[in-house]
Amino acid sequence: MKTKFFTTLLLYLSTLISLVTQFYITSFFNKNDFVQFNVGKSIFQMYDLTDLGGRQALEKLLPQSSNYRGVFYIVSLNFIVTLLSILLFVFWIILGYTNYIYLSLSLSGVFYALVNSLKSYYRSKGDLISFSKLLLLNDVLFPIIPFLLLVFYKNFFFYCSAILLSYIILYLIVYSKTLIKIIHFFPKVFKYVAEVLRNSYLLFLNTLFLMLSSTVDRIVISEYFHDIAADFIFIFTLFSLVNIIPTSLIQVHIKDLILNTNKAYYSKFIQKILFLSIISNLFIYVLYSYIISFFPLYVQNLNLLQITLVGNVLYSIYAVLFYYFHSVDKRLIILKNTIYSTVIYYTVLFFIYHNNITNIKFLVFIKLSYYLMVILLLIISFLKHEKKDSIIIK
Repeated sequence: MKTKFFTTLLLYLSTLISLVTQFYITSFFNKNDFVQFNVGKSIFQMYDLTDLGGRQALEKLLPQSSNYRGVFYIVSLNFIVTLLSILLFVFWIILGYTNYIYLSLSLSGVFYALVNSLKSYYRSKGDLISFSKLLLLNDVLFPIIPFLLLVFYKNFFFYCSAILLSYIILYLIVYSKTLIKIIHFFPKVFKYVAEVLRNSYLLFLNTLFLMLSSTVDRIVISEYFHDIAADFIFIFTLFSLVNIIPTSLIQVHIKDLILNTNKAYYSKFIQKILFLSIISNLFIYVLYSYIISFFPLYVQNLNLLQITLVGNVLYSIYAVLFYYFHSVDKRLIILKNTIYSTVIYYTVLFFIYHNNITNIKFLVFIKLSYYLMVILLLIISFLKHEKKDSIIIK
């Protein structure tokens, strides 16, 4: 119980650090620098795809595996991540994202993905002590150093350099004890690569489509809706950060969720998450009125920021519904719903671009509609799946 509390506390502390960093960047730098940095961050986050859904596959495989077999799984995952991260790094260079901010954040993404693999391994095993130690380093202590450099020098060059150096050092620290073990197990790893991929390809496709609508769209909007890109990124960066508050609670219960297929258990968990989300979003609703005064370039977006909190309450239960369908091996349901929502979202984006509609309010409501569509389709699928199970029981 104490470990879960400490882990949750670290996750919230990490969210606070991210919020403070984002607020500082937003308030002290112009809109062009802000957009460029956030495009770099989107490139950085794309390295989450290099596991091909393997981290989520481990959440299903590891709780039912021996420690010996578990080592093969994490070595397999590291092989996949390393190979694809190198390819992705080359891909961004070919596309022309070659200024220092993009290159340093892109290379940081390689090490970030490898550290995240190990973090996912500990979390999936239910080893919250090791998970918390890595969380303390990766999400709390190491992000503070680049932020202090940014405050002191007010220079993105130093900030991005510090981020890259931090991830390299962190990678060397967390893998120093396990690298020899990884090399020892590597010759036997290919058999397990196939097993991980067999369990992960639907999860990878789902993550890919989610990223297209939650991360890649920022790059698209910065290219085709340049005049309102900074406002859009500002609003939905805060949306993502606020959403971490309820999802942090889910992270410490992942093993329990994966091993439990009882719908009543999930329904109660959804109620807890909704309650936490409503309380936290009401507090943030009031807080926005105060903190927006520190961002004169974005003060006109206060009403839109507050409106997004309504969508945030509903979207907070996405992870719970995701783990329900993951636990009952109905991952195709998640993927179909995500594909439908993403295709509709990009179709509407294309339509408004083609018709020269550049209203920030319109763009925000389209993005909110996407989030609501994703969650409502999952809720409908959850209720239908529950009904079918009830008929079978009878």
